[in-house]
Amino acid sequence: MGSDAPFLDTHILIYAFSQDERQWAARSLMKQGFRLSVQSLNEFANLCRRNMLRDWSLIDDALIEIVGLASSIQPLTLA
Repeated sequence: MGSDAPFLDTHILIYAFSQDERQWAARSLMKQGFRLSVQSLNEFANLCRRNMLRDWSLIDDALIEIVGLASSIQPLTLA
């Protein structure tokens, strides 16, 4: 999987934890292995809290699940 895994953005992460029909498509993508960035994790947490009004404990559980499924996570760098 590694570097050839698709790079998922914040929208896919949000869809995976939504309560609509997009959830299953997003989760299917995530099960195949994926890469993402620390920025996407930060944006996900922010959107869950501010827009979806989720509790921090639920957000933490979701982040643990996402990180566990990710093939790699790109750090924040100046480049």
